[in-house]
Amino acid sequence: MIETIFLFLVVLTLILVIFYLYPRIFGATFQVTPNSVVKDMVKMAKGKKKVIELGSGDSRILIALAKEKIHSVGFEINPILVLYSKIKIHLTNSKKFTEVYCKSFWEEDFSKYDCVMLSQTGSIMKRLEDKIRKEMKSGTIIISYFWKFPSLKVVEKKGNICKYRL
Repeated sequence: MIETIFLFLVVLTLILVIFYLYPRIFGATFQVTPNSVVKDMVKMAKGKKKVIELGSGDSRILIALAKEKIHSVGFEINPILVLYSKIKIHLTNSKKFTEVYCKSFWEEDFSKYDCVMLSQTGSIMKRLEDKIRKEMKSGTIIISYFWKFPSLKVVEKKGNICKYRL
């Protein structure tokens, strides 16, 4: 009985570390993007061919993009969310248009994408803007939910969604 309780506590601790502490230390915590916001973000990405989502969470944006036949790649550092996303992507038959990786987006070269989607924390927006400016081409679309870039010019706004163009 004591061994079972101990094992349960160890497993629970590991789940908490993986799901809560690891992302909190190394990146943003998971926040659900409302479906209405997802719909508006996808509309703003129309015409783009390859979208990168920074912190793809539960993959709801990736799957919504796949429904519009827009290729997208998500980067998420939380392994539980990546596993959940891969299952959802498989179940929704979105694999043809969607990839998700358990990897920090800071390690990715953004130059192969023509659109960036994100909902990150305010503390990284300056550093992220520098990376985007350095690696992405003129005409790139950046769509951010809630957090704003310090010096990029907003070209479209709907509620807390801002669309920028390099």
